[in-house]
Amino acid sequence: MPTGRILPVDNSPYDFRAGRSLMGDESEFYDLNLCLSSNKAALRPIAKLTGREGVCMEMATTECGLQLYDGGTIDGRDYPTHHGAPYGPYAAPALEAQSWPGSLAQTHFPDIILRPGAPYRQITSWTFSAKQIG
Repeated sequence: MPTGRILPVDNSPYDFRAGRSLMGDESEFYDLNLCLSSNKAALRPIAKLTGREGVCMEMATTECGLQLYDGGTIDGRDYPTHHGAPYGPYAAPALEAQSWPGSLAQTHFPDIILRPGAPYRQITSWTFSAKQIG
């Protein structure tokens, strides 16, 4: 639950600024919002994921937060995928561009109220690429 505290990521398991591998197992747990800025911003790159086979996804957004979920609590045994194998825990991380959770209760968090007649604009983009193997 959001506490209202904004903690630095320096030298923590949540410091992804220089890039690092996600273990994809119980040694780590991620279900948190990373505070990117104190307000919406111009479209800018915020995340890059590269898989073991070289497939890369880059994400850009105008939002001030990024929710990171590692999928560790997923149990999809009853829901086979298009290739017949169910998704299990840590099958893939999930990233969601958003504002900061708890903004209604924390006055020092970015305002999320959409007022009548006010425009709402959010841009999030994804770019995919793959390294040539061979």
